[in-house]
Amino acid sequence: MDSQTEAYCAMCSAPIEPGEKTTPVHDGATKKQTGVICSSCRNEFIN
Repeated sequence: MDSQTEAYCAMCSAPIEPGEKTTPVHDGATKKQTGVICSSCRNEFIN
């Protein structure tokens, strides 16, 4: 069993693959990381 907890994209809920390029999502008020977005959402978000 992998010790890493399974992560899901904050935008599309797709599972994050190990080694996938992700972008952290931060809560604007607390500055705490609330999740990550997957590479395909990241590409849409950036472009």
